[in-house]
Amino acid sequence: LFEGCSIEFLEVVLRESKRRHIAPGEALRLGDGGSLFLIETGALRFEVGDDQMSIQGAGSLVNGAGFLRLINEARIYKQRNPTGAPARPRPARSQGYDVHGYSGPPPAIYMDFRGPPKQPEDYDGPDDVTMAFYNTCPYACRSSQSSSNGWMSLAVTGALPGEQPGKAGAALPKGGATVLALPSLQKIQDMLDRRSNTGVELNIKSLGNFGINCEEIHGNWTEIMEKFQLTVFPGAPSEAMYALASVARSTLVPKGSFVVSEGETGEDADALVLLVSGVASVLKKVRVEDHVLEQQTVGRLRGGAIIGDISLIGASMPRPATVRAKTDVEAIVFPGRSVLAVLAAFPTLLNPATDRLVDTAECIKERLLTKTEVASSLNLFYGCDLGFVNDVASNGERRLLFAGETVVQQGSTVGTLFVLEHSRVSIQISGVGTVNEVPAGNCFGERTLLGIAAEANATVRVATPFALALAILRTALHKALKKHPVEVEHFEKLKTSPQGGRISGSKVRHVELFRASGTGFLEALNAKVTSAMFLHGQTIVVEGSYEEDPAMFVLSGGIVVAERHGHAIARISPGATFGELAMLGVSPERAVTIRAVTLCFIMSIQSSAFHQALEKFPEEKERFDTATSGSHKEGPRVVWPCLRGESSRLLYLLDLYAEKFSCLAGDRRLGHAPFNEAAILILEGEISVLDPQGRELAVLTAGCCWNERILAGARAEQTERLLPITNCEVRIVNRETWGKVMAEFPSDLGKVRAAILRYMGEQAEKRLGYEPGSSALLQQRTAFFSAVSNDFAKQARAMAETRIVEPGCDIVPESLVTELVVQYGDSENNDKLQFIEAGASHDNSQDEAEDEEEDLVQELYIFLQGDATLTCPLTGERAWQCGEVMGESPFAGTTRLYPARVTANTVCLVQVYKKNEIFEAMAKQEGRDRELLQRLVNEAQPFGLSQMRKRLQRSFSFRNAHVAFSSALVRLPDVVLFPPNRLITEQGDECKLGESQFFLVLVGRVKVAGAVGTLFSMVGAGQVFGEVGAFGISKRRTASACTWQEGYVSCLRFTGAVVRAAVNEFPLDRDKLAQIWKRTEVMNRSTELERREWIKTTAIPALAQTPLLGGCPPSFFHSLSVLLQEQLYKSNSEIVKCGDKLEHMILLVAGAAQLRTRVGDDIGMMRKGSMFGEINALGLFNYSMATIQSTERTRLLVLPHAAMKQALASPAAKQEGICVAFQKLVDGRYDQVDRGVPLCGLGITTQKDDPRVRAIALLAERRDLEAGDEWCPVPDSEPAGPFFGVLVSGRVMVEIGPEHHIVLQLTSGAIFPEGLLASYGAVCRAETTCEAYRVRWHDFYMAVGLSTPSATDWFWKFRVQEKATVERLTRRLQSVQGLLHVNVPHRKDEEIQAWKAQRGERISQAKRMSSTLAVQASDRLPILEASKPTRVVFEKKTVSVQRNEWDGAGLRSRKPGLLSYTGSALIQLPKLIDERGHSKSESSLPR
Repeated sequence: LFEGCSIEFLEVVLRESKRRHIAPGEALRLGDGGSLFLIETGALRFEVGDDQMSIQGAGSLVNGAGFLRLINEARIYKQRNPTGAPARPRPARSQGYDVHGYSGPPPAIYMDFRGPPKQPEDYDGPDDVTMAFYNTCPYACRSSQSSSNGWMSLAVTGALPGEQPGKAGAALPKGGATVLALPSLQKIQDMLDRRSNTGVELNIKSLGNFGINCEEIHGNWTEIMEKFQLTVFPGAPSEAMYALASVARSTLVPKGSFVVSEGETGEDADALVLLVSGVASVLKKVRVEDHVLEQQTVGRLRGGAIIGDISLIGASMPRPATVRAKTDVEAIVFPGRSVLAVLAAFPTLLNPATDRLVDTAECIKERLLTKTEVASSLNLFYGCDLGFVNDVASNGERRLLFAGETVVQQGSTVGTLFVLEHSRVSIQISGVGTVNEVPAGNCFGERTLLGIAAEANATVRVATPFALALAILRTALHKALKKHPVEVEHFEKLKTSPQGGRISGSKVRHVELFRASGTGFLEALNAKVTSAMFLHGQTIVVEGSYEEDPAMFVLSGGIVVAERHGHAIARISPGATFGELAMLGVSPERAVTIRAVTLCFIMSIQSSAFHQALEKFPEEKERFDTATSGSHKEGPRVVWPCLRGESSRLLYLLDLYAEKFSCLAGDRRLGHAPFNEAAILILEGEISVLDPQGRELAVLTAGCCWNERILAGARAEQTERLLPITNCEVRIVNRETWGKVMAEFPSDLGKVRAAILRYMGEQAEKRLGYEPGSSALLQQRTAFFSAVSNDFAKQARAMAETRIVEPGCDIVPESLVTELVVQYGDSENNDKLQFIEAGASHDNSQDEAEDEEEDLVQELYIFLQGDATLTCPLTGERAWQCGEVMGESPFAGTTRLYPARVTANTVCLVQVYKKNEIFEAMAKQEGRDRELLQRLVNEAQPFGLSQMRKRLQRSFSFRNAHVAFSSALVRLPDVVLFPPNRLITEQGDECKLGESQFFLVLVGRVKVAGAVGTLFSMVGAGQVFGEVGAFGISKRRTASACTWQEGYVSCLRFTGAVVRAAVNEFPLDRDKLAQIWKRTEVMNRSTELERREWIKTTAIPALAQTPLLGGCPPSFFHSLSVLLQEQLYKSNSEIVKCGDKLEHMILLVAGAAQLRTRVGDDIGMMRKGSMFGEINALGLFNYSMATIQSTERTRLLVLPHAAMKQALASPAAKQEGICVAFQKLVDGRYDQVDRGVPLCGLGITTQKDDPRVRAIALLAERRDLEAGDEWCPVPDSEPAGPFFGVLVSGRVMVEIGPEHHIVLQLTSGAIFPEGLLASYGAVCRAETTCEAYRVRWHDFYMAVGLSTPSATDWFWKFRVQEKATVERLTRRLQSVQGLLHVNVPHRKDEEIQAWKAQRGERISQAKRMSSTLAVQASDRLPILEASKPTRVVFEKKTVSVQRNEWDGAGLRSRKPGLLSYTGSALIQLPKLIDERGHSKSESSLPR
């Protein structure tokens, strides 16, 4: 306020001041227009709100807002919120923030990026470059904000006895303060106007800068109240805002200058900047290429925007981006230290922003070092056992402290050690004030903790908006010392020579580059280490940049990613280093961009600091010279592959605790204890994995791990062993080390174990020949998942659980296995067996017990690795093979029983899928997946053995059989699941009693068909099929059995051994089956003959007439006909709807149907011989582009895509080249879609990514013509409908007539309607090599109907071009046709010629007679004088012809045979001589 004022003015102000004593507790009244109070001695107590107070000592000013008359003016800015609910934040754009290239909601940077970093496919927020905008202006983000109802109360009273000021000066012994009441502003004005009663006068010159300062502070205060206070300090009193305005600095930034610069640190980075007016761009460094900085504009700031965040002051965070003035920008800068000074006086200003501070603190907490890491880095615990340090630190408590809050109170005897982990604190001594300010990395209270001092000798207060500190109680230390008595001696020595509080050289001790360095060098280096915090998306270094003093970086918390040319190449976890080569001077240019993926803490070591330490310790130079010439490279270290994506702190701690071991090639120690009892990560070299017999199983290279099952909790001894192939370096983690690490992360234990098991499962899949983590194994080995979509299969694979089973344990739990008990007949007849389910009652209520609803464990198992035995009560034991599946039927819910028990012989790995989880996810799908599930759930029920017996007894084939015969067949719950369209038995297969199988359908339907596709029957639930062959009645299968396409089929399978045993016991029942089969066989033969006749007379002729299949050999037609289906529809029935799934081609055999677009417009009629869906039959498209509705009774043939595939896969199709031809057709259609032809060849500004253009390209038929080839147009009367052609390249002539009269020449980009040409009998003859396309008109309108064309759409240009072409072709065709008709012979040509000759003769005769008469007459007339011949004068007349009637070429002929004019162009000129030879008068001429 008084900066720059003259000494004379200051002396006058002090001379006119009045000294006043404020007693302890006495209130100092603050009012508008009052005096400005200056504390002379003592201290005043400031109470803002109801929570906290501060003590201000000598030199502080009070009532600045009242002095400048701002209190009343502040009323218009008062925030009113009577409900107390949080104020609804305004959109970012309305606050002056414009983000480029991102339209989503602003992120909550302190909440959205907590926890493990999201995978790219799961992240939908702004990208890393856009995050630079939000990191620069965090107030543009969503955040937890509180609202204040009005102003906070402000009371200023005299300090109580014993209350000491926090800054400078000492309190009075009895409390209170002496203040100077400076003259009010009005009194100063009176003195200036010479109206003061005191006689003291002032002049403008003596004021100096006082007036300017008052105006600047007032202007700053106004802008703060309007644009800053509500966002940053809601509810703050006007006195606090005056204090902020008095330390703010107004600045004008010229256009093109920087408001802030990316990467600036220190005080500049802590400053808050308020843009008052103007526009500025936010720029982000992308890379430096050829010494040229490439920046990207990520946003724009306008008046009201705030750069920086109050919660980040003191966080040591560099500026995330550059802000450059786009116009002249007026801004107010709030230096960070000045803001902290205001907060020290008014600490409760942050109360309304508490939620924001807490969010920031919680985000930071996740990335801090673990408690053990923090404690072990202190000199206090240097040299102590890690277990001891872990016991001490694990009982520590992390505390969140806010501005002004006390960490340690002077005189306190509590004896708690505080380690400052984030932000800064001030050291204050009573009577002296603040003596120092220290950053994070220091500790306080160690003297009282050890008992060296009885009480604390200073007060430690939080100097930043908040701080994080780790508190270690004295009781925790004593408890740990009792557990580790050997450490007592260490602390006794410390009492005589206590260590300093600063973190020791352990900051860099664990860095790979410095591990072999001495303690002195590390301490010297540690003194120069600086720390910084980076937010998500912020860059640490930029690719291609050069630095004068490059630094290396140590990632102490969070995760960063290395990028090259904008693409991520590596992810770096805590403990890793990067930039060593730049610091050592080996590589002056940054090779990669390092970007923060989460909030990160980075320690940096400047090259200058490193070389200064080397000068102090020259013995280290030789080692670093070797390191410089070694193979250190920028990038991440080798990490455990089984823990990728896990907590960054966990990985760092694991590397910290893990033991490193180096061995030579052939060293056998790795194959014995303790190495074979630990998990091993290969850092360098190659190691062979051997089985107990010495056979090599695999070769491990750098980055691979072995025996990671130890980390997953497996206890069994490892039978494999390792043998180094080359010199190797490994990292070893035993169970004890792993336990210590996971003790820090008790809540993550389950998640980490699941990640390890998932990795083990993926490696087992790889050994089985499948891509790790893919759904290939699942879809190829299981019937259930082979029918679902690829997307859902991938989703299901991600839900799989991998289990480790110890030797001797059941893989399939014993409670899920059927136990069979012998209990049938009396004691004298023990040769008959009855199989009873375990747990079932033996009385008459057995069936009811099976029907009760039970909580069943329904899981599907895939065996991945190990040695296991499968035990079946009937078939005995066998080895369970890797990749084998068990439990599909219980998983699908069609039975409650598993067919066998599986026991692990070694440590086994099993992949498990749980029914409830899979079915719940499948129910959320759309389309086919959901339909399959619904049908299965509706039909399936968990059958037991007794229910299966009843089903068999009620079936058609066994309803007359003996009950005991059916019971003898159902001995084992061998229930199998089949996917849709799966062939179960094939016609012609050889059948033998005791080897062949038959099936009882439990769920779904099975189609039993003959050789030519004859459907004999649909076998439903409760019926059997294949029994004739299984019982040996027929030597071969008489029909094929295939599951239906609507859903799954579950069947009870009867093995050959079971069937033979039942036949031996009940031979008469086999004869009954033979009689039933004879009657059925007669009906089947009759049906087969009818089917063959239908194929011959209907199916093959219909297929042969289609353009798609025309020209194929009869054998191929027969293969397709076998798979054809015929469907019948009534009139006005919907055959298919636009958008419905369509995987077949439709051929209309009889009737008619209407084609409609998506919006219901009619586009064509289908009649007998028409077809629809060629691309669907080819597998190019799976949905219908139009709606088809029958207009009369209609009969269709349906050719599915599956039938086409099956027919093309036949040996005959491959041998005759049909398969190659169709593949060429499919490839050609894909090429058409990629090029966007034919429409992109018309020159009507179509885009090849337009869905309509792509649809037409998919439907168009390509015709390649060589010079001389003819294109015969298709008439509109064809069943397929009208067509038009498009000439994409080349040149053709439209010709007509047998003599090939030329009508018109067509060039590239021409359209020609084929129906028009066909109606005149015209053909198109290629003059050059041509690429042309034939498009069906209803296909065109069907594709166009996919969306509504806009006013500027290409569709209208197409219509204009098509109309012009039709008109032009019509004129030319009519002209040429007229010319040809003239030359056509007439039936009376001879008579006409005779009449013409006779008429000519008579005219000649008349002329001769006329001449004779004229001569005779002249002889008789008198001779007259010669006179001038009469001149007939004609007036020049102009005949005008409209261009639309005649094109100027009406009288010209370009070449023989080309008629270049139209009939309308002929002009009848007037005759100037009448019939008698006399001239017409001028007036009679036409005008």
